[in-house]
Amino acid sequence: MSLKKDNILIIEPSETLGENIKECLFKEGYIVSVVSTGKEAKEKIRYTSFSLILLSHELPNIRDPLDFLAQIKKLYPETLVIVMSDQASKEMAIEASRKGAYDFLDKSCSLEELKIVVKKSLDRRRLGIKNKQLFSEIQEKNKELEWRVKELSALFEISKTIASQPTLDEAMKGLFQSLQQLIPLDYFLCMSFDQDEKEFHLRFAKGIGEDMIKDLSFTSVKIKIAPLDQMKKEDLILHYTDQIESFLQSKGFYDLLLESFLAVPIIIKDDLYGLFIVASNKKNIFTNEQRQLLAIIASQALSLYEKSLRLTKSTQLITMGEMISEIAHDLRHPITTIKGAFQNLENKWYDDEFRKKSLDVVNNSIFRLNELVKELLTFSNPKRFPLKTVDINQTIQKVLALTQNELLRHRINLIQEIGQLPPIQVNEERIKEAFLNLIVNAIDSMDKGGELKISTRMIKKNDREDPRDFVQINFTDTGSGISQNIRKKIFDHFFSTKESGTGLGLAVVNRVIKTHEGFIDLESEQGKGSTFSIHLPVDKECR
Repeated sequence: MSLKKDNILIIEPSETLGENIKECLFKEGYIVSVVSTGKEAKEKIRYTSFSLILLSHELPNIRDPLDFLAQIKKLYPETLVIVMSDQASKEMAIEASRKGAYDFLDKSCSLEELKIVVKKSLDRRRLGIKNKQLFSEIQEKNKELEWRVKELSALFEISKTIASQPTLDEAMKGLFQSLQQLIPLDYFLCMSFDQDEKEFHLRFAKGIGEDMIKDLSFTSVKIKIAPLDQMKKEDLILHYTDQIESFLQSKGFYDLLLESFLAVPIIIKDDLYGLFIVASNKKNIFTNEQRQLLAIIASQALSLYEKSLRLTKSTQLITMGEMISEIAHDLRHPITTIKGAFQNLENKWYDDEFRKKSLDVVNNSIFRLNELVKELLTFSNPKRFPLKTVDINQTIQKVLALTQNELLRHRINLIQEIGQLPPIQVNEERIKEAFLNLIVNAIDSMDKGGELKISTRMIKKNDREDPRDFVQINFTDTGSGISQNIRKKIFDHFFSTKESGTGLGLAVVNRVIKTHEGFIDLESEQGKGSTFSIHLPVDKECR
């Protein structure tokens, strides 16, 4: 006997038939109730939740049982209803289906047949509920990831703003303006910490009046200093928030005590440098994610400003903001894939095969996003990424599975000429990201549709000093092409010909391929298209 816990209601005027069905289903482990009239059925349904209802079409005191069916489905859309009749007809079955019936049975069917239909129906219901839950979880995850991208983009803008300002006051002003795009702040204070006197002094203020700034400027803020090595970041924020609130209240600065208030310690290399104090008249605006973001900004802002004064333009590419911008750029592609899958799922949710494929694509994209977030957390200590032996042709197919909807939507015909290739050593996730960037760029260049051709082959580099064999992967589009005067710039960071582009897509591709000891060739003609040729070395031990 199976351990099913589904609750089934049988609405059948024939007491004998109702009891026979109940006994049959009870033996299968279901919880079964039987009623014989519409009035009894309405009472049962009002107070009990059912997984499945077996509804007789020949029901006394109910003028139109199919209207009764429609009422049930309107109130309980996840409850399956199977209509039974001893006067079954094709027209009746169609009308029942239109009113929301999951299935239609002739009462002359055997109990064994009914048992099979019930089992299949409930299995399908459980699968549907599970898929809806998964779909809801994915949507929530997608919202969270969109917020992450927004955070990362803000961090990039903040770092650029800070690094480009000649004075700290100007840098803090730009920081406050950038923060307001993420959080509805009313004011922002920056206090420096005097290590000798163990007290804080106002360094910068924005959003409060001149008189308040003067009063704070002449006030030494002496509060209890928390031990950095004994408290978590979240606890440090709570500690300084409570301490500063109490201090301001004790000194009569009541106008600064708004509905939402936060004091975030500025910690650089395990030393306390000061406090970021932010506040808003709106209640409960500081979520856990926003607290973490402010902690990152507080710890990095002053450090980044000091570094920017010493760095030349060529070395600024290693600062926090630009690295985050690269990762944020990488994050956008899987999110676009997830959005496309959601749009298609809305129209084809009940197509089992399409739904499974779409959810697989979403799952793979979320896995990729997770890997990128891991990279963000560890970028400050860069290491050469791990390699594994792969069939690059199969890697290409994985990338195409992520982009097939976009290709179709932009009316782009895909042609593949796949050659016989030996396995090579790569970091597959980074190579996939490089290929994905190239395909997205190709799609963007063909705004009126076109053709994308992907071909692979083995080549030998004609270089005596480098006799290695290479795998060549060509991406050829029929897009707008690239003019001669900008070809040397296309792999530069932040160079873009798109109005909304970040200028990091091809820079990411170039970085990934160079890290694999490969190289990229470009052939392009304006108005006819471009070919990007990726060359990856073949390890002799893999052949």
